[in-house]
Amino acid sequence: MFPKGIIAIPCTPYHEDMSLDFDSLINEVQFIVNAGANGIAYPIMASEFYVLSDQERKQAVETVIKAVDGSIPVCVGVTGQNIHNSLELADHAQQAGATGLISMTPVLHSWHEDDVENYFNVLDEKVSIPLMLQNVEAYGMMPISIPKVVDIIKHSSNIKDLKEEGMPSILRMEQAIREGGSHIKGVYGGFGGLQFLDEMKLGAAGNIMACEFVDVFSKIYDAWTSENIEVAKNTFCRLLPALVYETKLFPAFPLSVLQKRGIITNNKPRSVSMSLPKNILRQIDYYIKDLDDLFVSTH
Repeated sequence: MFPKGIIAIPCTPYHEDMSLDFDSLINEVQFIVNAGANGIAYPIMASEFYVLSDQERKQAVETVIKAVDGSIPVCVGVTGQNIHNSLELADHAQQAGATGLISMTPVLHSWHEDDVENYFNVLDEKVSIPLMLQNVEAYGMMPISIPKVVDIIKHSSNIKDLKEEGMPSILRMEQAIREGGSHIKGVYGGFGGLQFLDEMKLGAAGNIMACEFVDVFSKIYDAWTSENIEVAKNTFCRLLPALVYETKLFPAFPLSVLQKRGIITNNKPRSVSMSLPKNILRQIDYYIKDLDDLFVSTH
């Protein structure tokens, strides 16, 4: 079972030559744990899993699991190029000590829902730990319909949780919670936490988002679950402008925040050539300064 609450995604950090920076990755993991996150998910979309080689993914997964050292659950992303690649990554993750797995439909895969269902059925049969279905509009692919998602989960042994990011996500999440009933143990949101409180009002189990503001999200979640609703709302409203800005500059924005907070050394992503100009970086500085009193120490 996946933990309820805030599941943070480490952003894959790189050196200037764009090789993986494992020291910075360890720093991210330690920051996530210290920030009060309930779990970690890696590598998925915010980690740029799609630009990592299999060997890099495996080494990075091992690094994350070792750095966590059992303090919080680790959900490993196993979305591959095809079903065989996903199965290989799932096998490695289980052997490495993952608490759970998460997968979208493979990058190179049929869009037909029967083929998508077969993929998750095969993956379900081959794994022995909990597996979350991530339903998202990616690679130009349409998300799986909610009735099909419910049917897949209903007939699965290990797939009992859902990360729902198809559009319109609020309506699809409400439908999944309502139609999934007891078959779906937890429905999680994404989109960088942009709709976090609306999702919680619907009965979501939590949110899985990039980690640059995980300490703030942890405070919001703790306030919400303690029924300090006004504190949760006010804190979320303070964070919201930065989350909106993130949607326009992803994945460079979370990397830049992590760099400015002293957690990683380089803010450049692999997937896009995005060097942020000084005026954009100054705006990020503004958001960080405005939220500073909500941050945990990173030094």
